[in-house]
Amino acid sequence: MKIRNVLAVSVAIVGLAASSTVYAAPVSFGVPVHAMFSKSKLVKFNVRNDSSASVELKVGEQVMTLDAGKTLALSLPIGTRILANATSGKYEAGTVLAEVSTAMSDATISLK
Repeated sequence: MKIRNVLAVSVAIVGLAASSTVYAAPVSFGVPVHAMFSKSKLVKFNVRNDSSASVELKVGEQVMTLDAGKTLALSLPIGTRILANATSGKYEAGTVLAEVSTAMSDATISLK
């Protein structure tokens, strides 16, 4: 008889505990979803060619030519690399000239 009582009490306790967990809020995980869908911040700056020859630049995936004495206004996302696409003057092909950061905002980079 005592075993039946112990068994009935244990089943009742498990039943009461299980019913409260069924209606409990799910465990939440802090996932920064906004980081995946947000726009990357653009930084505006200028690149000026102070050398006597034109320079071919690779800005991200786009190739641009900057003539001697000219200034190029750019607006690029943070982390974009500006590379020398062809060997000219002091720069060899593939040389990293700059990587866009917030510190470059409204600045002018001069290439000599």
